[in-house]
Amino acid sequence: MTAFHKLIALGFAASVALTQVMVSILYGVSPVDASAWALAAACLIVPTVLATVVPALRASRADPIAAMRVE
Repeated sequence: MTAFHKLIALGFAASVALTQVMVSILYGVSPVDASAWALAAACLIVPTVLATVVPALRASRADPIAAMRVE
């Protein structure tokens, strides 16, 4: 088992253990609520995409020759 697989197993075990904590904190949300999972995923995916796309678009507009001459 590689270190990556061990980290995945550890993360899965932690998420299962923390499910009961989250159930006691969040009122009216079950651990298998699909809309809550979708919202949580969107809250992670949207900023990640923006953080990668915005600099990539800005870099694609730069003149490669001018960028090479600077260094």
